[in-house]
Amino acid sequence: MFAEHTYVIDQRAVLSPVQEGDIWRVQIIWPNGKRDYVGEFCSEGDTTKWMHRHAWWLTEPENPTSKQSKPSSAA
Repeated sequence: MFAEHTYVIDQRAVLSPVQEGDIWRVQIIWPNGKRDYVGEFCSEGDTTKWMHRHAWWLTEPENPTSKQSKPSSAA
């Protein structure tokens, strides 16, 4: 079971606030099982705010090839 403020991003990564002593950090668990820890925050609230603001960078970018471009008529 994940913590209350855990974000699962498109089945790719899991973000969770974790406390290490007096410091709060964001734990990222990647699909391959690798764990990273980012940031140093004073509270769980600050940690979850960071997670919410930065969740976009874990989403898949749009596929630029899915939009068909029209050939140029210039010669």
